[in-house]
Amino acid sequence: MEANQRKEGYAIGEAVRNKTTGQKMLSLAKTKMTEVESEIADACDKMKEFEKKES
Repeated sequence: MEANQRKEGYAIGEAVRNKTTGQKMLSLAKTKMTEVESEIADACDKMKEFEKKES
C-alpha cells in the first residue's frame, strides 16, 4: 500500500494519525502483530513450565 493511497488513516504496520481526530493510533496490522507476539510468548512460557515438570 503506497503512502499516498492510505484510506481512513491506516497504513500497514506503523503508527499513523487518524484523519478526523488527529490522534496517533496503531494500524490494524501492528495491533494484530502485537497480539500474536503475546500468544507466542505465552506458549513459550507454558512449554518451559512443562519441561520443568517433565525433568
